[in-house]
Amino acid sequence: MTRKLSLLVATCFFLCRAQGNAQGTTGSIQLVAEDAKKAKKALDAARISYQETTAEQHELPNKAGALGQYLASLEKKGVNLGSIHATAAKGGKKAVIVYTLETAENAATATA
Repeated sequence: MTRKLSLLVATCFFLCRAQGNAQGTTGSIQLVAEDAKKAKKALDAARISYQETTAEQHELPNKAGALGQYLASLEKKGVNLGSIHATAAKGGKKAVIVYTLETAENAATATA
């Protein structure tokens, strides 16, 4: 799987984030791709099964407490996250978060 993933990243699409986990002989990996169509085409070509999930992306000020404030606003709306990834360039003024929702019903209320 690692070899296939490396090939996909090198030749087919820009990968923003990858995270994996395994249990016994099975496992999964979460990919956040810049271009979903290219990512799906590359995964199909490599015969890797996948499940597509909609993710939200937001920019926040790169300052202490900004992420906590944003997450508190989602909590007030009753939004539960399925996953979250955050990144900020050293010295950058903005941070980027990408998250998925636990349930589809919360999708309409996810924007803080």
